[in-house]
Amino acid sequence: MDYTSIFNNFSFNKENKVPYYIQLSEFIKYSIQNNTLNFIPSERELSSFLSVSRLTVSKAYEKLKKDGILYSKKGSGYFINKDSILFLSSKKTKAFFLINQLIDNLLKEDFSFNDIKNFFNSILSYQEIKSENINIAFIDCNPESYFIIKNQIKKLFKINSHFLPISSLLRNHNNRSILDKISGFDIVLTTKKHYNEIKNHLKNLVTGKDKNDFKRIDNLKFFDEFKLIKVHIEPDPDTLIKIAKIQKNSKKLVICYSKRFAIIVKEYLEKINDLSNTEYLILESLYKTNKGNLFENTIDINQEDKIERLVKNKLEEIDYLIIPAEFKVLEYKDYIYQNFKIDSFNENLLILFERLQKIYSDKIISFNYKVDNGSLILIEDKINEINSKRLKEYIEKGVIDEEN
Repeated sequence: MDYTSIFNNFSFNKENKVPYYIQLSEFIKYSIQNNTLNFIPSERELSSFLSVSRLTVSKAYEKLKKDGILYSKKGSGYFINKDSILFLSSKKTKAFFLINQLIDNLLKEDFSFNDIKNFFNSILSYQEIKSENINIAFIDCNPESYFIIKNQIKKLFKINSHFLPISSLLRNHNNRSILDKISGFDIVLTTKKHYNEIKNHLKNLVTGKDKNDFKRIDNLKFFDEFKLIKVHIEPDPDTLIKIAKIQKNSKKLVICYSKRFAIIVKEYLEKINDLSNTEYLILESLYKTNKGNLFENTIDINQEDKIERLVKNKLEEIDYLIIPAEFKVLEYKDYIYQNFKIDSFNENLLILFERLQKIYSDKIISFNYKVDNGSLILIEDKINEINSKRLKEYIEKGVIDEEN
């Protein structure tokens, strides 16, 4: 049976939080188990047929290869592994089978048991290196973009991430403090909008009068390694379609954290719909001034009952609630502590918005960004480069025997 007839029955579930490559790998696995798929198309063919990036197909194939369901031949593509035990056995039995099969093949190549043991020790050491998380900083003007992009990247790579507001970076005149902070990350990401501004600012710092004072930082090496990566992001097409479909003159409420994100949403509303009957509730404003755009009078952020009553009434009146994608409000807690230095921080306000978001989910439009595939490939290449460097360092330290 032609593979196209099989994949005609497959479509990505955009509402599902499971990454696309896992959805695809599960469908392929199911099709192989049910004997409906007996041929694996090339990455290019399948990505074209499904109208999805080649990176998605590649990651799906690699996952199936890792699970023992597919194997690859250099220059020929991927093939189905016919060993049914890989599908029918428990994880432990499957692991025993694969390791035993590998050892048998190595013994046939005249390797000794001691050689094989050294191979395994070296490979395990290398895998431990690869499992270490990459430390990534994201510099931007609004934390909403950071949380959206962070969650996209975390689905693909093992990372630790941190948000650095561009305003605090540019206002900080302590060169040592800025460079020390930046040097603690393996990768620094920023958007196209801020890339040149940040790059020039950091270059001025490392080439300034005080450059000899930075003992912990190799200034030239910092830029030679291209630690700063420009990420291209744009609103998800589904988001724009949903906004375009909003009925004219309907009542809209935008709830977000930062004023900058509210401006972004406002610009797209004005561009593809209309701004009439649109109100904004910006959490940042509540913490900065104890006053939000919805409220005519100043309101103490600790008066949860009053705020809840006002917001609930407003949510019942509106037709659409527009919020940032991945808007897990409590994630902003550390950011609020860091930026507003609130001594007695009351989490109840954030809990309130987390709860109301669920109650009025039928009115929600999530404003989502997508990182383009070219940026993801750049990040993946940089992560592979970092892992290779770590491996080299481990070899030099004698942790891994290079000859093995």
